[in-house]
Amino acid sequence: MYNLNQLIATVFWENPTTADQTYKKIEYLACRRQEQYQRSLSILQDIEAAIELLKSSVDEQLLQEIQINLTQLQQEIETPEIRQLLSNPYNSYGALVTITTKVGDIETQNWASMLFRMYYLWGLSHLHQVCSLDINDTDKGSISYALEITGRYAYG
Repeated sequence: MYNLNQLIATVFWENPTTADQTYKKIEYLACRRQEQYQRSLSILQDIEAAIELLKSSVDEQLLQEIQINLTQLQQEIETPEIRQLLSNPYNSYGALVTITTKVGDIETQNWASMLFRMYYLWGLSHLHQVCSLDINDTDKGSISYALEITGRYAYG
């Protein structure tokens, strides 16, 4: 990210385009963190209210709601941790995945096919745009797959 000395340096502010882009990036990140905090707080308040209701009477449906909210809260908390792990500038980009087999045996081809399917379904399940670029079966028995996954943090 940016350190305070970079932002204070006059050279930084002399280039308005870079300064504006940096400001917008910081503003975007601050807004996202605020939204994440508000969502987590709301879920936590729902859990607290449900626990208070459970103290007066045991309700199976209420207990299930608490469990669902706890799972959702855990995901909200883990998301920033994962983003921190993926803080390298390239991690936020999309990905180009190629899988190529050099050997013509069936097991290798099946493994390549399973990997392709796994990455394809992973991209879809994370709401990324997934495009199969080419699938080549050659006469020699080798196979290659190429897959483009477009979306934030697909690379990382």
